[in-house]
Amino acid sequence: MVQFLVEFDENQIEEQYRDYLKQVRPMTGAGIVKILSKTCSFIDEDKCYLEVGTYRGSTLIAASLNNPNLICFGVDNFEGHNPPECCHPFETIEEGLQDAIARLTNGNVKYFKSDYRKFFRGIDSVDGKKVEVYLYDGSHTIEDQYWGLKLATQVLADEAIVFVDDSFMDDGPAVWSAINQILSEDERFSLIREFSPEAYKAHGDLWCGFVALRFSNKSEAHNV
Repeated sequence: MVQFLVEFDENQIEEQYRDYLKQVRPMTGAGIVKILSKTCSFIDEDKCYLEVGTYRGSTLIAASLNNPNLICFGVDNFEGHNPPECCHPFETIEEGLQDAIARLTNGNVKYFKSDYRKFFRGIDSVDGKKVEVYLYDGSHTIEDQYWGLKLATQVLADEAIVFVDDSFMDDGPAVWSAINQILSEDERFSLIREFSPEAYKAHGDLWCGFVALRFSNKSEAHNV
């Protein structure tokens, strides 16, 4: 996984990933769809994908794209996200998510309607599986960003990839403040890369920025 992410070319995004976005109401770019789909293809069969901040489901379903046997979990409480212009043609964001999951997956994508802190309380796996790829895209206050990463460590596999969305644009300073705090406190985390803002500016495929971190419980892997 790490090597794939290091070598990933932001300027080589195939049409299948843009075509996927036409089937959902996306809050992401085709580059992120490819990153998630390809990274998740390396997940061991006894592990899973997890994200916090599912919203309309475009990244949750992207993780399952071309990965029909992978179990993908999302977490969102859907609070404060139901203005009519965001929900149409559905009554709520959650109804739209349910529709997308039904249309585009084979039953391998599930979500929990929950606050992320309550979700992580007292668990060390998700439905019996350790998490090998994790995405945090919930509230980007420094506090929520920090705890969204910190609490996830209890369910992560010994080797895992952690993604963080919205690393530049308006939320960038808070996102990076939390990431840097985690990197300084927990030697199990190391930075792989931030995907190029230049690619985003050129064609929008990386939306609002994307960071890849490595999580490793193996001491020899603490430096990427």
